Order: sequence, then C-alpha cells, then structure tokens
Amino acid sequence: MRRFLSSRSIVTLFALVAAFGAGMAVTSLGDSGDTAPASTASIPESDRREVYSPSLRSDPYYLGEQKRNVELLERHCANSGDMCAEARAARLAYEKLREES
Repeated sequence: MRRFLSSRSIVTLFALVAAFGAGMAVTSLGDSGDTAPASTASIPESDRREVYSPSLRSDPYYLGEQKRNVELLERHCANSGDMCAEARAARLAYEKLREES
C-alpha cells in the first residue's frame, strides 16, 4: 500500500510540473517582447493593473480607479448633498496624485 501511495505522489508531482510548464508556455505565446509603453501626458485607461510597474501611483489602472472613485463620490455629493467635504478632499488628493505621476 505504501508503494502505491508513493508512486501516486510521483505521478501527481510530474502532472503538476507539466501543467505549470504548459501554462507558462501558453501565456508567453502572445507576448511581443521588449516593447516599452509610450509616456503620454494624459492618463491612459487600462483594464488591469500593470504588475511590473515600478510605482503603484504611476500605474494607469490605479489612477483610472482613483478617478472613477472620485467621480462617484462627487456624483453622490451632487445628488444627495452628503459627503461633499469628502468629495472635495478626494478631488484635491487625486489632482495631487496626478501631478506626482
């Protein structure tokens, strides 16, 4: 019985290694290589966070999410009259964040 479990463990280990290798190969198929993103004055919208960006504060996805949150807070203030001080503070913090990036 012990021999069956150890051979089963080895087969499972090989299957995991093969699946990991296949997954890495599939994800690198569409990679274009050494392309650097162009720097622009405006903040581009991104559908996901750039994992390898050097700073979270300059990441387009992060900045887009912050902009969306500020706009939602300002819309809530305009509609209900609630949290207007927070909306103004959020706008100031967002503008400062944009200047830094």
